[in-house]
Amino acid sequence: MGAEDQHIDGLKERPMTKPILWGQESCGPCKQIARKYDTSGVDYEYRDVQDPQWQDQVAQLKEQGYTGTPIVQTPTETFQGLNPVKLQASISEAHAQQQARLQQQASTSGPSVT
Repeated sequence: MGAEDQHIDGLKERPMTKPILWGQESCGPCKQIARKYDTSGVDYEYRDVQDPQWQDQVAQLKEQGYTGTPIVQTPTETFQGLNPVKLQASISEAHAQQQARLQQQASTSGPSVT
């Protein structure tokens, strides 16, 4: 299994509920992925690999073979580069998770009592 097919469990500070886009300011493909997520209505988190607060997680990514940006981490996989097939799959996955969260919120809130 190549680095692009592995999910990095060590990077999960909390259960992941949305994609994480690891990028940097000078990365054109990172901006393309962010724009695609934005236009698709995907709730995602952007993390700059040069930001010191992510130093430990970036080191873990490098240990796993992810040496360039963009890197996309989803609840089910991590991949590197501008891969249209994997990007579309991550969008579909994010939409399904967003829908499931909305349904869960609706079912747990129940009818209002007046």
